[in-house]
Amino acid sequence: MGQADRTAKAREAKAAKARAARAAEEAVGRGQTAGMIAGLLSHRELSYDEIASRVRQELAGARTTARSVASVASRLRRGGMAVPDRRFGTPPTPPKAA
Repeated sequence: MGQADRTAKAREAKAAKARAARAAEEAVGRGQTAGMIAGLLSHRELSYDEIASRVRQELAGARTTARSVASVASRLRRGGMAVPDRRFGTPPTPPKAA
């Protein structure tokens, strides 16, 4: 194997490491977003739109929408977590007085 081959292989290995690092950073970012959404979903007074807005304000580069908040809520419910039900953009109806 010549010097040019070793240099090319080293360059490719370095590029592969960089791609893996970027993918890991993106995955962590998604994890942060989902974690923040999960925490905010416990606040009954927040609509999906309000949750998405808070996430976008707190996490640089987040592109969270009400639809993505609803998706996270659905996955959490399927996983057995008690997540208050909401409609897109509308606050939940307050519970009736007993």
